[in-house]
Amino acid sequence: MALVQDELPKYLLAPEVSALLHYVPDLHRKMLLATLWNTGARINEALALTRSDFR
Repeated sequence: MALVQDELPKYLLAPEVSALLHYVPDLHRKMLLATLWNTGARINEALALTRSDFR
């Protein structure tokens, strides 16, 4: 018998992400978190990005 999950997936809303980014002191981590949230990329996909990917 399969379990039915009634809850929707939990995610952060834009104001919550903005507040989170406000408290991240390191620019590199802030950019990583912003990239993850704005693109929906997985962590391994974001970490594999290079500068040339943004040109």
